[in-house]
Amino acid sequence: MITGGCLCGAVRYEVDADRLEHASYCHCTMCRRASGSAFGVSARAPAAKLRWTGREPKCYRSSKIAVRAFCPDCGSPIYFQYDARPHYYAVAVGSLDDPGAVKPELHYGIESHIPWVNIDDGLPRRETSS
Repeated sequence: MITGGCLCGAVRYEVDADRLEHASYCHCTMCRRASGSAFGVSARAPAAKLRWTGREPKCYRSSKIAVRAFCPDCGSPIYFQYDARPHYYAVAVGSLDDPGAVKPELHYGIESHIPWVNIDDGLPRRETSS
């Protein structure tokens, strides 16, 4: 079981899985702004296996292709979800109780990365498609 939640503890969740897949850094402008950092880090959780054990997050349509969810009390990012992939949540790795259990596999949105972010880790790099 994988567990996580927000800074204040109001939003809590668990994912009935051994691990999350397709973990990646995202350097796009939206992920930077949503995370309040130089990049976002997320991993895919099957929507059918995620269960809210605390308060449910509030959703915000951040673009014409996705929604983002966050704690309505403290503002912590929890996930984003592409309209084209409703069966998965891209869970914010920082919201996991054990973020060290997730290892990113690639850098996405590389065309928007901040120059002072050193990304010479050998991981594949992809540009955004929209």
